[in-house]
Amino acid sequence: MSAFPRPLKRRSVASSVTKSYASPMSRHLPPLNATRAFEAAFRHESFAKAAAELNVSHAAVSRHIRDLELWLGVTLFERRAKGVGLTLAGRRFGAALVPAFDALEQATAAERPGQAGKRITVTLEPVFAQRWLLRRLSDFQAAQPQVEIVLDPSNRLVDVAAEGVDLGVRYGQGSWPEVDSQLLARVEVYPVAAPAIAAQLPPEPTSDDLRRFTLVHEDGELWSRWFALVDGEGSEPPSPPGLMLHDTHLAIEAAALGAGIALGDSVLDIDDLRSGRLIRLTPRAMPCYAYWIVTPPRRRLSAPARLFRDWLLATMAAALPGST
Repeated sequence: MSAFPRPLKRRSVASSVTKSYASPMSRHLPPLNATRAFEAAFRHESFAKAAAELNVSHAAVSRHIRDLELWLGVTLFERRAKGVGLTLAGRRFGAALVPAFDALEQATAAERPGQAGKRITVTLEPVFAQRWLLRRLSDFQAAQPQVEIVLDPSNRLVDVAAEGVDLGVRYGQGSWPEVDSQLLARVEVYPVAAPAIAAQLPPEPTSDDLRRFTLVHEDGELWSRWFALVDGEGSEPPSPPGLMLHDTHLAIEAAALGAGIALGDSVLDIDDLRSGRLIRLTPRAMPCYAYWIVTPPRRRLSAPARLFRDWLLATMAAALPGST
């Protein structure tokens, strides 16, 4: 039997599609306006925020959800003196609705090419933009040319909910109360140097071996933490730096140019290690923080923002298998 079915005539295809999706019974669906209001209230856990998203009144959202509760025969929200809270049934129903609404939005966008081109704003640290994202961004643009990206590189802690940001990339522990966080990549730190310096060191250099060269600092603590890891707490602190650069990108770049030994980052120096501009001097590594994708709390991402988020996750997973 052929691996591919024979092509059908156009009329047969239409008939086949109709038959494939015809249902012997009518769908038993809840009132859709009420369901939409509940899904928004579920994500925000707030009638007021759902009303703002849907551009309707608080009373309209409350009425829709009451109608849905009567239709279902269950209570979805507990009404309290100060706000509302989801019941167990509400959490179950809402968790099932969100991916269904996401799929509906994506399917609709795919069939409306005139509406597909959208702008998304991404906030991130300049060093992540310089050393990782910009080197890969053309791949996303080639795959999704309809999406316009506005990069907002900033070291300040941007308020993603208040400043109109679609998503961001942050470095840290990931426990920020004002955003939803999704792990992008865990980070390890280790000494790196240009090939000319690496050639003068043994395969497993000691702390004394490293101290023979200029230690490039990006802050006042990272090298101290490295020597405490290798030599134990109370070890001799690093010698005074020949070069202090309060910038991770500049510190790694200085090492690649032969100015000394820096502490590299398993995400930020990945391309220079692969190209041979930098050499990792030891297999030992110091666990550090992680990179996280952050989004406004409980807000459904637009279809373009979801495309970009999924691309970030897939691209990082391909670059650093096992990093998440």
